[in-house]
Amino acid sequence: MYQTVEVVRKESGDPHPEDVTEQDYIDEINAADAIIRNATQHDWQPTDSSFSLVQKISKLLAASFIIDKYDDPKGEGEAMFDKGMILLQQLVSEDEFASDVIVTSPDYKTWPLNPNARISRGRLFTTGLKPEQAVDPDDIYSETF
Repeated sequence: MYQTVEVVRKESGDPHPEDVTEQDYIDEINAADAIIRNATQHDWQPTDSSFSLVQKISKLLAASFIIDKYDDPKGEGEAMFDKGMILLQQLVSEDEFASDVIVTSPDYKTWPLNPNARISRGRLFTTGLKPEQAVDPDDIYSETF
């Protein structure tokens, strides 16, 4: 777990233990941590440079999940959730720039790797060409090559 029950209990307003059990906190912390791991594709360790940010995100998300179960006229739970998700997005983009997240993509084939690909002619100049060599720039999707 990226956060402790005590920290999340305090952040969520310290509801009475009869209303929110310790197991409720553990479940919500685990849910928040799963969101973080799924978004970053990384299992964070205390030695990671962004671990304090991960803890903050976990605290905000878990507390918002606890508050969400009760009447929240001031919208504190929603504000916590929004702030946590913004920080999570920052963490994900930070990881991409630090090369911690690896993005894979399928092979992209262009001509001549893909002999069936159409070659776009774009806007070709027709000046200086013999009439039989001229290409109509509006005819770039013609079936005849």
